Amino acid sequence: MPRMDGVEAAVTIRKTQDRKDCRILLATASLVDLSRVAEADGFLMKPYSKDILLSFIQALLSQKH
Repeated sequence: MPRMDGVEAAVTIRKTQDRKDCRILLATASLVDLSRVAEADGFLMKPYSKDILLSFIQALLSQKH
């Protein structure tokens, strides 16, 4: 992403009042400091299968905030 990375985007989304309940799934092919992904509800390392992605999305959508 040109202006911010996914973690920065997650922090910004979480700070937005009407987006606090938004589910955030980060996906990257880069090495990431896992302590930085705390704002996300989930994290995937690329490459991943379509089935893994869909299972993760289903699990996130079934969670209650």
